[in-house]
Amino acid sequence: MHKFKLYQRKKGKQKNWLVTWTDPQGKPKTVSTGTQDELIAEKFLNAFKTAHSFSDTITCGQIINEYCAQLAERQEPKNKIKTLSYNNKLLRYFEFSNPYDLEKDLMEYENDQYRNGIAETTIARDLSVLKSALIWATTSKSGRMLDQMPYNVEVPTKRFTRDRYLEKHEISSLIKAIQTKPDYVRLTIGLALTTAQRLGAILNLKKGAVKLDSNHIDFNYGIQNDGIKRKGRSICVIDDSISKLIKEAILKSQSGYLLEKDGKPLKGFYTEFKNVLNEAGIEDFRFHDFRTTWASQALQNGVPMIEISYQLAHSSVRITENHYAKLPEATRKNASNHTRKMYKGKSF
Repeated sequence: MHKFKLYQRKKGKQKNWLVTWTDPQGKPKTVSTGTQDELIAEKFLNAFKTAHSFSDTITCGQIINEYCAQLAERQEPKNKIKTLSYNNKLLRYFEFSNPYDLEKDLMEYENDQYRNGIAETTIARDLSVLKSALIWATTSKSGRMLDQMPYNVEVPTKRFTRDRYLEKHEISSLIKAIQTKPDYVRLTIGLALTTAQRLGAILNLKKGAVKLDSNHIDFNYGIQNDGIKRKGRSICVIDDSISKLIKEAILKSQSGYLLEKDGKPLKGFYTEFKNVLNEAGIEDFRFHDFRTTWASQALQNGVPMIEISYQLAHSSVRITENHYAKLPEATRKNASNHTRKMYKGKSF
């Protein structure tokens, strides 16, 4: 019979409570509860005991729960919500599955998803989370649950990237549509068009992030080094087109944030964004597509891929190339012009 015990490290940065036990082969096992709260850890221990009292076989459900709990521990609130969503969805199909015999359950999952019209990108994302959980259960030093690699989940390797970006006439229509809108709407869209930063980074901007003397915005301003995994952010030059709006926003700010509505930090932008798109006659466009818009214009203007990567705050140039190297076809003109200049007046 297993002897499950709670244990908390006395040294080191990690102070989370751990569950320790010995498996049937006599090997010591440890798994993190994902919390420093002793009461919550005791509830985790009781649930863990119940799950292991019926069988020594670890199920996919246990692995998914443990993996998502540890993943959420170092994520921002909005990403924790996504992780919880993956957790719940995967449990519906794989809660009692044997991690070494998943073929039948995977077929049922995929058939069900395609039958319900779920996008291939969503299916690939779910399967990648499942595969990561199984790898973690085999290789994790602090929460290893399996002794050998289980069933190899095959994740579609095709990249399902959106290539929607605004053409020049659409940008003109968008700018025209926001002229009568409140300043915070104009500034939010202006920042997206000129800096290519994500909506979350824009909404979290504080006055201190704006350096008027050096004419740049530090989108990393105020972010603590707390171990939470976040999307990359850049330091961007303030374009002349939004300089006046930024200065006015700093003077009017009551909360310390750059983007305010009725004196309070702007929490969301969905309704305002949809209204602007409708007035501009723009369809099938998401706020995140402003990044692709900026990248496509930069490529057409001959900006090197490494500089585009810095602006988009990607962790490597390869990521930028995977997403944007094919955008747009107009970039081929730069290559053609280069070749024409190189060999002008020559004959082979």
